[in-house]
Amino acid sequence: MSLRRALVIGLVVCEGCTASSARAPTEEASEAGEGSADGQAGPSYLPSQLPPDFHCDPTLESLRATIFATSCGFDSCHGDNNFAYGLWLTAGLARISQDLVQAPSQSCKPRLLVAPGDPDHSFLYDKLSSVKPACGARMPYGIEPLPESALACVRGWIESL
Repeated sequence: MSLRRALVIGLVVCEGCTASSARAPTEEASEAGEGSADGQAGPSYLPSQLPPDFHCDPTLESLRATIFATSCGFDSCHGDNNFAYGLWLTAGLARISQDLVQAPSQSCKPRLLVAPGDPDHSFLYDKLSSVKPACGARMPYGIEPLPESALACVRGWIESL
């Protein structure tokens, strides 16, 4: 990735994430109706970093390596230097599991981030798959929505818990 592209991604992503437990600016903008009306890829979205033939296994290890690291784990959001809403998605597997599985959302209380076996009641899946999630903006913020193959992988992992 070129330095310019990395800086642009950092600026867009930084705009949408915060480490505080208050609402992120993106959630306020989303609820105010700014950005793409349908939540889909558009001129304001950066291209996905996932390859067109994306595939992963429905395991936390695979999710971390293929989805979280490329689409969520920027230092300005859920990476090594900023844990927006307490989520450090590039950490070790035990920490990620602790932060997600049966953990309450810090931004959409009292929702669980991951309800074991139930992706439809998991806020993480809602944030990734819904055009208009229960709270805030669709993730990953500022990047094209995850492809169906990535969503199926996340869904499969949650169902396997």
